[in-house]
Amino acid sequence: MKKLMTIGFVLLLLFGCSEKTAEKHGEGISIEFGVVGNIHYVGINLYVDELIFSRESTYKEEEGSFQPGEIIWFHGPVIQSNHIQEVEVVYSSNKDGSDAKTTNMIDITEAKEWVNTKLNHELELELLTFK
Repeated sequence: MKKLMTIGFVLLLLFGCSEKTAEKHGEGISIEFGVVGNIHYVGINLYVDELIFSRESTYKEEEGSFQPGEIIWFHGPVIQSNHIQEVEVVYSSNKDGSDAKTTNMIDITEAKEWVNTKLNHELELELLTFK
């Protein structure tokens, strides 16, 4: 019984750590997926004073699409300044990002270290928490 508990704990650590939020990383921007359908490519655009400052993206390497509750973390800089910072998500059903669409922009100016967001079922970006 003790071995089964140990194996279960190790599996929980291995699989539980694969989807860390930006808060757990202590930096960057994370996106939690709601029920969003067939998305294989996702990225973020970070704007400072309405000008593009940073872009990052990734795609689903395995078969299938991003699933509800899955979290993607981007190292994307959250800068410590008084300049207006906004973020939007770029998403596509194609792994190469073709035919991509963007979400609404959310203001993250008050964040100085990290931002947790959620892509909801209406494909709108929501601010969850930040520091």
